[in-house]
Amino acid sequence: MRNPTVRAHPPGVVVAAALLVACSVVGGMWGAAAYDAIRVSIVDMSLAYELGHLGELTDASGDPMPRGLDRDTLLVMAIAGFITWMIAYAATVASRRRIGDPNAISFTLGIAFPAAAVGFFWLAGDWPQAGQGDWNAAERLIQHGDVWVPLLMLAAGFLLLRWWSRSEPAPDKVDDDA
Repeated sequence: MRNPTVRAHPPGVVVAAALLVACSVVGGMWGAAAYDAIRVSIVDMSLAYELGHLGELTDASGDPMPRGLDRDTLLVMAIAGFITWMIAYAATVASRRRIGDPNAISFTLGIAFPAAAVGFFWLAGDWPQAGQGDWNAAERLIQHGDVWVPLLMLAAGFLLLRWWSRSEPAPDKVDDDA
């Protein structure tokens, strides 16, 4: 049997889900910025020192400013995005449960992962280029996180939504004491 609430999207669910998608895009952008700091620190140490990813930030440290977003903006996005994401997540789950969705969490995460993938992919498109080196397989994998991380997020979202659409309602509880 299929999930009976698959086609039910009242206004409360739509508003909460739209807020969750927007916050997930911001979260994906912040995730890409954090991944970039780790990526550069692993594959190109000199660039990492130049950008201030290793050691302390000084006036001489460069700011990679992917897509024109400086460190302060990314920090505000991380804090505000996390707080509003938690509120939007709770509102989406609560609104889905209010209409009787047996797997509201799968729906919520199923729309959050692809939205985060969009934000990650968009910001990762403007990462600073690391210098070519003699990279091993792990460093090559880390270097190309702009491709595989969003694909992994999209796959997770697809699988969660597929599971959500095929989930069955929980059977009614039977009182054994009666």
